[in-house]
Amino acid sequence: ATKIPAVRDVSSIPQIRDDLKGVPQDVDIPKRDIMDYIIHNYGDFAYMEQVTSDVGNNIVLQPYEYQLDLTQLDFGHRDWFKGAMSKMDAHISEVYISSSLGKPVVAISHPVLDDNGTPSAVLMGALTLDSLNELSKSLTIGETGKAYLVDQLGAVAAHPNGEYTDDIYSALDVPMVVKAMAGETGVGQFYDPLEGKEMLAAYMPIGDTGWSMIVEQAPEEAFAPIKKTMTMIIIAAVILLIIASLISLWVAGYISKPIKNLKLASDKLAAGDVDVELNKASNDEIGDLTASFRVMADNIKKQSNAAERIVQGDLSIEVEPRSDKDVLGISMKSVVATLRELVNETKVLTEASSNGDLNTRGNADAFQGGFRDIVDGINNTLDGITAPLNITLSYIKKIANGEELDAIENTFEGEYSVLIDNLNMVRESLYTLLDEGFKLTGAAANGNLSYRADVSKLKGEYAKIVDGINETLDSVTAPIQEAAIVQNLKFH
Repeated sequence: ATKIPAVRDVSSIPQIRDDLKGVPQDVDIPKRDIMDYIIHNYGDFAYMEQVTSDVGNNIVLQPYEYQLDLTQLDFGHRDWFKGAMSKMDAHISEVYISSSLGKPVVAISHPVLDDNGTPSAVLMGALTLDSLNELSKSLTIGETGKAYLVDQLGAVAAHPNGEYTDDIYSALDVPMVVKAMAGETGVGQFYDPLEGKEMLAAYMPIGDTGWSMIVEQAPEEAFAPIKKTMTMIIIAAVILLIIASLISLWVAGYISKPIKNLKLASDKLAAGDVDVELNKASNDEIGDLTASFRVMADNIKKQSNAAERIVQGDLSIEVEPRSDKDVLGISMKSVVATLRELVNETKVLTEASSNGDLNTRGNADAFQGGFRDIVDGINNTLDGITAPLNITLSYIKKIANGEELDAIENTFEGEYSVLIDNLNMVRESLYTLLDEGFKLTGAAANGNLSYRADVSKLKGEYAKIVDGINETLDSVTAPIQEAAIVQNLKFH
């Protein structure tokens, strides 16, 4: 538009009137027609204005009634004026309160050059933040994801929540905004004062415009699939521990069978039935022998009852050997002590796992034989769980801190393999999103406003982000292309 003859014609500058804050309505009619054409065909512009190149005095403001509402004549102090004159090229201004509308707007300005290449005026179009807010609302990710823009001073220029653009709202207390304004690009987990909670955010500067884009989502939603998998792993660990406990009880029952066989053999030896009441029939040798059998039967009954309580899981029983030669009594006492230690060791592992501590291991050295194999088996089970879990926790921490992510070599099987594959897919999506963002900002920095990101490389909500950025560039470059078409029509 700045190359159209009617726009380059600044012969009306002497007719600027202070009371009209510019030239009269019947002056510069062709220029006003061009402005009306752009405003009516590109609804994002609220009004257009042309000012002198020396001090920024208003020449024409269209619609004309907005010109009459001006409270000042000179706009040389505005960022859109200074930026266009210093760059001698197109400039996107900071957010400011419009004198005509009395609310925040953003201006796109460009110097008007005469035949000698000397600036004779500055042409600008004012965008209300409402249209940018609508665009921001369309860039949603799931339930909590959103994207918003800030200008070169850190003021919110577009946000799904219109309250942040009703007036000039500074976002300099948002960590990712500060990083993006410093020229940094990355991903991390930060506290966002606008949301009042921790958010997972990607941030980047937009070319050399001084503006920045923030894309964020609540961590609980972003990591929901990973957390679900972790929960399944923990549940599986608890189930395995319960199974191990049941196995230990079964082993106790299995050990008691030889004791029962010994009881049956002793019963047969002592007249075939331990429940037989043996009464001392006489005081002779036969009576003494009978009394000895009765003592032996009573002892076997006691040992049998003790074995039955052990099988039922009652380890509170106290077995007292009758002498240091009582091999059965001593063995049963040792079994009870060993089973108590095994149960206690299992409880320690179960409680630690329930509290999220998967690094605790049973003391296998405290047991021998099959008991040691049980504790070793539980420890090996936990090792198999914690290996992929530790890799997952470390990877999530790197994602939250915005650190460089290396692809994980997947040597696991089953659900653990699915978990690692999901982490690698998260990495691929994030790096693809950043790569497309770098290409866009790089192209914009080199003046190539026709370049668009390849949406086909991304899926779901990530694709919507890149598509939204492409649409934003389309909405900004379309007026410039239309103006070029009008200029060619004028020339021909």
